[in-house]
Amino acid sequence: MKKILKHELYRGIFCYRTLLILAIGLLLVAGQLAAYYQVHLMNLKQDSQWILSDGSYAIGCYPDNMYESFLGGEGYTFFGELFYSFLPIMAVFSYGTSYFKDKRDGYANLLITRIGKNNYFVSKLIASFLLGGTFCVIPYFVSLFASSLLYPANYPNVMSWDSPLIERSLMSGVYYVHPMIYMLAYSVIVFLVGGILALCALIASVYAKNEMVVIFCPYVLYALQEAVFMKMGLSKWALKILVFQAKYSGAIIDVSYIQVLAYLIFILTIEGGIFLWKTMKIEITSLS
Repeated sequence: MKKILKHELYRGIFCYRTLLILAIGLLLVAGQLAAYYQVHLMNLKQDSQWILSDGSYAIGCYPDNMYESFLGGEGYTFFGELFYSFLPIMAVFSYGTSYFKDKRDGYANLLITRIGKNNYFVSKLIASFLLGGTFCVIPYFVSLFASSLLYPANYPNVMSWDSPLIERSLMSGVYYVHPMIYMLAYSVIVFLVGGILALCALIASVYAKNEMVVIFCPYVLYALQEAVFMKMGLSKWALKILVFQAKYSGAIIDVSYIQVLAYLIFILTIEGGIFLWKTMKIEITSLS
C-alpha cells in the first residue's frame, strides 16, 4: 500500500502538468503582488498627511500589513477572485485525471493485477486528496511569504477599513489577536477544499468518457454550488465563499471553525465513500 501510494504521489508531482499549474499559480501571485503594491502606493499618498515627524502614524491612520496584503487576505485587486475561481482547475489539472488515463490506457488493469483492487483505489483516493489540496495551498503560502517581504507584520486593526473580518466573521477573535495562527488555520480550509475538488474529479472519472469533462466537472459544480447556495440563503456553506473569506467575510458569520472543518470532512467522507463504493464493484476487464 505504501509503495503504490508513493508511486502515485511521484506521478502527480513530477509531471509537466504540475509545473504548468504551479507556474500559473505563481503568475497569479506575482500579478496580485504588483497590483496590490499600486494600492499600497495610493494608500501612502493618502496617508502622508497623517504621518508624524518621527515617522509614526497619527491615531486613526493604519499602515498596510502583510496579513491584509496577500492573495488570500485582500479583496481590492481582481487577482484574489481570479485565483479562487481558478482553484478547481489547480486542484485537478495535474493529477485529477490520472484515474481516467489509467483506465483509457489499460494501466489500471495492470496495476490492479499486481497489487490488488483495494490497494489501487485507496491509494488513488489518498493521492488525489493530498495532491489536490497541496497544489491549492502552495500559492497561498508563497503569496503570504512574498507579502511579508514588502509589508510589516503589524496586527490587523479592527478599526481599519482594510480589515476584511467583522465581529461575527469566522475566527475573527483569532485574526485580530493571533493573525499568523489564523493564516495557518485558514490554510487548512484551503487544503481541504482543494482535496474536495480533486475527489470530485476522481468520481467524475468513473463515469466520464472524455478527459475535459473530468477536468471541468469540479469547476462547474464549484460555480453551481455558489449560485444555488446564495439563492437559498446558505452562502456561508458555499465552497468558494468559504475559502475566500477576505472578500466574503460578511457572508461567513455565526459559524465556528470546528463546524467548518466538520462540514468539509463530511463532504470528503461522502466523496470517498461514493468513489470506493462504485469502483469496488467494477470488474477489472471493464476498465479498459
